[in-house]
Amino acid sequence: MSLLLVGVEEYNGFKISAPTRIGDTITVLTGINGSGKTRLLESIRQKATKASINGSDLENSEVLLVEQNKLTPNFSGGYSESNYQITLTSTLQCYDEFKHKFLEPLNPKEQRHINQRFEKSLPYETLYRLCHSIAKKADKSVDQLTHDDIILNFEEQNRQILGVQNISLICNQYIRRKWQNQFNQFIAKTKDNNTPFLTDQEFEIRFGPRPWKSLNNIIDVIFDSKFYFEEPDENSKSYNYNAKLIERKNGNIVNANTLSSGEKTLLWLAITLFNSQYYDPDLIDPPVLLLLDEPDAFLHPKMVVKMYEVFTVFNQQYNTRIIITTHSPTSVALAPEDSVFVVENNNIKKTNKDKGISDLLDGVTQISISPENRRQVFVESKYDADVYQAIYSKISHSSKIIDPKISLNFISSGPKMPGKQIEKKARQFFDINDDSKIKQFIESLNGVGSCSHVIAQVESLQSNDNETIRGIIDWDLTNEHHQCVKVLAPGLAYSIENLALDPICTLLLLAVHHPDYLSMENICTQDVHWSEWINDNELLQRSLDIFVKNITGFENQKDSNIDYISGQTLKTDSGYLKMNGHELEKTLLDKYPRLNQYWKDKKSGQLMHSIVNLSMINISNGKFIPKAFETVFAEVQK
Repeated sequence: MSLLLVGVEEYNGFKISAPTRIGDTITVLTGINGSGKTRLLESIRQKATKASINGSDLENSEVLLVEQNKLTPNFSGGYSESNYQITLTSTLQCYDEFKHKFLEPLNPKEQRHINQRFEKSLPYETLYRLCHSIAKKADKSVDQLTHDDIILNFEEQNRQILGVQNISLICNQYIRRKWQNQFNQFIAKTKDNNTPFLTDQEFEIRFGPRPWKSLNNIIDVIFDSKFYFEEPDENSKSYNYNAKLIERKNGNIVNANTLSSGEKTLLWLAITLFNSQYYDPDLIDPPVLLLLDEPDAFLHPKMVVKMYEVFTVFNQQYNTRIIITTHSPTSVALAPEDSVFVVENNNIKKTNKDKGISDLLDGVTQISISPENRRQVFVESKYDADVYQAIYSKISHSSKIIDPKISLNFISSGPKMPGKQIEKKARQFFDINDDSKIKQFIESLNGVGSCSHVIAQVESLQSNDNETIRGIIDWDLTNEHHQCVKVLAPGLAYSIENLALDPICTLLLLAVHHPDYLSMENICTQDVHWSEWINDNELLQRSLDIFVKNITGFENQKDSNIDYISGQTLKTDSGYLKMNGHELEKTLLDKYPRLNQYWKDKKSGQLMHSIVNLSMINISNGKFIPKAFETVFAEVQK
């Protein structure tokens, strides 16, 4: 649901003049100095501006404001084995005494009393959530957990997930947990009892890959291999690892305080992204609304893309609404579609990127923005536009054939009606009052097109001297390139769905988010972690063969290649790639029913949109984006 802002009282001379609805993901506020952007964020935090979602006002505890000077990373902190044992023992005692209360809803009034009695235990609320999470995974009643269950899953939680992480603690806890699991396995097999243990695959599904590996992968991408965290000795049982950030070129230890302002922001983002991937959402309290004041102030334009990627993952993982302020034309230009609002005269108004950039550059005559370096690209539907835009944003600054100076903006073809007019008629004739359903209705109506619509609109606009207009259409087995309309994957894939519903990305989504539904053994016949699987071409090919047979009913003919931008190539079946895209979507939903949760609105294109954003772009970090996308982007830039 969208976020509603209502001015309640004046805050330092600022008060919203009219109730304003903004998006449910990322919102970018821009405007000249003194327009009130920062005061707006502060007024929300101080409740001078009321923020509500679906009619429910947000509490102070649900809103977090991070000022620019607070974007300081913190990875310090240590680990003490003796303190760990004291906390664990007290936690087990607390569970034994109060486990019957875990069957009841969490009672905040009892927390203070229990925390006073067991000062050295995990906080009662943390223990309550941890035990419910363990019970869910172990398929037990929450009051029937054993000490072994709790010991194996025990973890001291980090309450602050934005830019803060005790890396030493989580790495030592992970190593300790691994040794504990091996000990449990030994006891279970030699003593023939019910001591719980996990296989190697189950362990990595439950607790994730080695945290230092995951963190260094993120650091490597964000800092272009400049820094890394020293890795612990996994064979040690002293649990004395102390995290150190190392500069790769000289091996020097780097103190976070000595980093540049931009590097501090990047490390803050890196740790936040790591936390988003590391923590179980059920065990922490992320903010419902996150307010960030100029987080891009010290970032190079190239890094702004990574900033938005981090915020997108955070939003998807925790459903946190994010509002940022900016003075940067670059940040406005790279903002997610339909996310830009301008603050002026105590008003918040939705605007497009062009207007937002123009306002920021008002009076700056030395800068020229050439329309020749921008392309408006018509495509067949709204979901096509969203998929193209997401993939383009991911690869445009790393591709060797896409010109980063020429921007692409993707638009759904087909006749369009003013949104306000559609809204008025929907409310009048269909009695629809739910704002989110109104929005979906408008997008559905204005988001339907076809290849003929694309060709007609591009040719019409081109004939009127709109020389920066382009189009992309599906191959559909017969379509050919026109002068300004290019075909995606001609001779290879029937439609965008055949590429976006990539077998590896589909399996990866299920493996990461639904390991209980589809195990790695079912995917590739081997008990490996998904992070190893995506780097093993032999296993990937085996997975593709199994997937194709499941979808088509026939063995993979291996008569076509699917090339990815990472340089990997897999042999696939031309029959699979030439299936009607909409029929392919239906077949996937039938063969893998768990995918239906990514098709909630039952709209054609919604499934591929989910797979592209969640798996192709985020989980695999773009590794399995088909090269055909990169090729067609370069073609429409010409």
